[in-house]
Amino acid sequence: GQGTNVETSNKTPTLSGTAHANSDLTVYLNNKQYTVKASVDGGWFFKITEPLGDGKYDYKVTEKTTDGKTNTFNGYFIIDTKAPTNLTVEVEDSALGNATIANRPDLTLKGKTEALALVTIAVGGITYQTKADTQGNWSYTFDKNAFIINQPYNYTVTASDAAGNKISVNGVFRVDTITVAANIDTNSNSGDKNDNITNVATPTINGETAAGAKVTLVIGGKNYTTTANSDGKWAITVDSLKDNTYNYIVTAEIDGKKNYASGSVVIDTATITPTAELDESSDTGIKHDNITNNSTPILTGQAEAGSTIKLTINGSIYTDIADAHGNWSIKITYPLWEGVNEYTLQAEDKAGNFSDILTGHIILDSKLDVPTATLVESDNSGDQSDNITNISMPSLTGLAEPGATVTIKISDHIYSTIANTDGTWTVQVTNPLNEGVNHYEVEVQDNAGNTKNITGDIVLDTTKPTLTDVKIADQIASEHDNITVQDNPVFTGKVDDITATVSICFGEGNEKHLVTVGDDGHWRYQHNSPFTLGEHQFTVEVSDKAGNTSSSTYDFEVISPEQVPVPLDEQRLPVEIEGAALSGAQVELLIDNELYSTQVDSTGKWNILTNSYTPGKYDYELKITHPSGETITDKGKVDITNKPLAIDNHHESLINTSAKVDDSAFIHSALEDVYINHQEQE
Repeated sequence: GQGTNVETSNKTPTLSGTAHANSDLTVYLNNKQYTVKASVDGGWFFKITEPLGDGKYDYKVTEKTTDGKTNTFNGYFIIDTKAPTNLTVEVEDSALGNATIANRPDLTLKGKTEALALVTIAVGGITYQTKADTQGNWSYTFDKNAFIINQPYNYTVTASDAAGNKISVNGVFRVDTITVAANIDTNSNSGDKNDNITNVATPTINGETAAGAKVTLVIGGKNYTTTANSDGKWAITVDSLKDNTYNYIVTAEIDGKKNYASGSVVIDTATITPTAELDESSDTGIKHDNITNNSTPILTGQAEAGSTIKLTINGSIYTDIADAHGNWSIKITYPLWEGVNEYTLQAEDKAGNFSDILTGHIILDSKLDVPTATLVESDNSGDQSDNITNISMPSLTGLAEPGATVTIKISDHIYSTIANTDGTWTVQVTNPLNEGVNHYEVEVQDNAGNTKNITGDIVLDTTKPTLTDVKIADQIASEHDNITVQDNPVFTGKVDDITATVSICFGEGNEKHLVTVGDDGHWRYQHNSPFTLGEHQFTVEVSDKAGNTSSSTYDFEVISPEQVPVPLDEQRLPVEIEGAALSGAQVELLIDNELYSTQVDSTGKWNILTNSYTPGKYDYELKITHPSGETITDKGKVDITNKPLAIDNHHESLINTSAKVDDSAFIHSALEDVYINHQEQE
């Protein structure tokens, strides 16, 4: 490889470098060779012990690594022990031919020295550096504010060659020139007088310098000249400039003395109308609608960076300055009044431009009426005011602030809608309600974020009420249901829901009459006009509060008193008594002190038809006399009804007269062989 090449003033320099760890090196220099061992980290150095003379020296380093490989490095170095022999220093454009006096503040020191030498200038405690060119020329221009005018400054200039050999020169200089100042004329500097930003497109730049000095202004690519008056004052009005930032330079010159002043001016004739809206923290409810329930909100917006914002609202004035990004924010400290609050907003930028006036308003809405909610009329079956219905998916309706969001939670389901412009709202329940009480909550939130809640219940009742025991209270007998001699009878019944409404109607399509239901569910109704004789119908309808309805129709008859049938228990009817005994036997029956007799026929049967009796129990005596003279008797009570009594057991003991039968047993058997028929009269 190629080694690093350097110059040095050291006659016994040290060569150093890096190689492979522990490798063996051979250095070939000045027709001699030297051996060097690389360290464990590969570093190596070789100190030349015999002084060398000035000149260029080539060298070669060969490396033999531990694994037998060979590498070669070539290089050279220069020994230079001679310092530069020449170094001159002078002030460029010196005043009055004096090389130590500068006629301008941005003075330049220059001179000659060895080619490519490093030139260091030490003055006023500060070091400056430059480099000589290939011809040995060098120069350095100081900033125009580096030195105080007419004050001497000692300096040292040192030139160093590549080998580090140095030569130095000491000297003194001073700046002997005129002063000059430049700025924007006050009348041209609109807005802030200290910011050099103006909306005047043809600004005047003025200042002071030496009396009679020639003043040159360079701005916007044009040169303007004037002469300072006897007081040293000068002013130049430039041609119209477009909106932009302009740097300018002013040069003042007299008697060979020259000075400079510089500055910048911003031409800004454009205006930007600011924006304004409620800050997010103050914009309650729906965003960006300028409606809030915060009486002291924050307004924010955008404007030209650095411009002053003036907000006027309800007679109060607030100001702010837009930041570097144009953002501004104003907290309204005087509470707004309920309703519309008009405001105006105007921005003034740094150049003094006033924006168009922005008008706007903030609506303070901190109040919200309590909403209403009820079942829609078509779904509020039964009583329209009780929120009891038999519709499982009804609709709720009510009133709220127009545009407000209405949210209903019922039976773990949530529904929402927006109130109409007239404040009405309606929500359809799409999930069936539970039978019984269903609690609901209605929350209304208006555009300002105000909320109100109401709660209520909807009762779902789909069970129909039941009618029982419907009849006419004045019917003539239970056997003749709903027959009455009353032409204005009383109708009665019972319902299982005491809150239900009961009505009665006579004949199809006729007027319904409401009936009062008692605490026990019983009801009664007496018609307000008499019915004609004959058959009629009445219908009883019952409706509960949910609107569930059931009805039944009944017949009834109005008859005259003459048509009233005699009750069965009051009718007198003849009684037919039958029995069985030995053929030819004589039968005698004494009942209610009346004696009846007959004879058993050839078939062994007998029959007696008595006079008329009303139903009831009567004493009797029964006597049966056999042709042989044998007699059997029985006594007791017989129950005569209007229904036949039939005893089918025919005891052979009445036929077999030779049988010896106990009297009591025989008499009992005889009674069981008796048939009693209460005959209905024709």
